[in-house]
Amino acid sequence: MKRARSAFEKLEGLDSPLWGGSPFETRSRDCTPLYITRYTGPRHAAHWTTHEDWELTAVLAGEGRLDTGTTSYRLLPGVLVLVPPGVAHREKSADALDTVWLGCRGARFRALHRQVRHARNLSLAAEIECLWLVAHQVQGGRGPELDARLLLVLTELYRQPDAGGTGGADGVIEQALRFMHAHLAEPLTLARLARQAGCSPGHFSRLFRRHTALSVIQWLLRTRVQQAAPLLRHSGLSAAEIPRRVGTADPFYSSRLFKRHMGRSPRAYRQAEQGTGP
Repeated sequence: MKRARSAFEKLEGLDSPLWGGSPFETRSRDCTPLYITRYTGPRHAAHWTTHEDWELTAVLAGEGRLDTGTTSYRLLPGVLVLVPPGVAHREKSADALDTVWLGCRGARFRALHRQVRHARNLSLAAEIECLWLVAHQVQGGRGPELDARLLLVLTELYRQPDAGGTGGADGVIEQALRFMHAHLAEPLTLARLARQAGCSPGHFSRLFRRHTALSVIQWLLRTRVQQAAPLLRHSGLSAAEIPRRVGTADPFYSSRLFKRHMGRSPRAYRQAEQGTGP
C-alpha cells in the first residue's frame, strides 16, 4: 500500500532543520527518528513491505492486523508494534485505522533481538502521537526533543509484557482473561472489558462465551470465589476484607455467592480447612 506522504518526510535527511547547529542540538547517535508519518483509512495492502531500519507502529484508533507471514498481530487502540529491519510485513483492516509510523535507528538498537515487539499501552501510543505533533513544529531545535521522547517510549515499551502474536478471536480473549485476572479486585463491567479488547460489548460477549463456555459474569463470579478460597485457608484476613480483595465488596452477597459455589459459608469453610471447627 502506498502510504500518504506528509511534512514529516523532511525528517528522513540527517541534516534535517529540526536539528540545529549548536552542540546541544545535534542528532542523537543512540536513538533517533528518521520519519514520522500518520495515515487514517482502511488497509488493503497487497504487497509486503520491508525497511532498512526499525519501524514503530502506534495505533490511535480502529482495529486491524499486522501480518509478518508467520505471525499475525492484533491492532487495537493503544497497540504498539516494533518491527526489526528486513522483516516483511503488511497491515489489513476493513474499516479506518489511524496509525502513526515512525522509523528509527541508533546504537541502542544493536542490543535488541531481531524480533517483533508487540504490546498495548494507551499512554505510550498517546506519546507517539505527541511525537508526531512535535515534529510538525518545523522550527529548528526540536530534533533533540524528538530523540529524547523516542528513547523514553522505547525504554517503556520494553518494560511492557510482550503480547505476542494473536491467533484471531482466541488471542483477544486470552488477553482479556489476563487483564481480568490482573484487575479482579476492580469493578469489571462488560463495557469496560469490551473497550479494553477493542470490541463492541455484544461481540466481546459472544467471543468470550465461545472461548470459555461461560458468560463474563459467570466467569467473574466463579473466579472470585476461587480466589477467595485460598485466602480463607491461609490468611488471617477477616471475612469482611477478603471479599474486597477479590472484587465482591458486599460481604453478605459474597457469603451467599461463596456458599452457592462451595457448598458452605466462608466461615464454615475456613473452620473446616483450618481444623478449628467444633
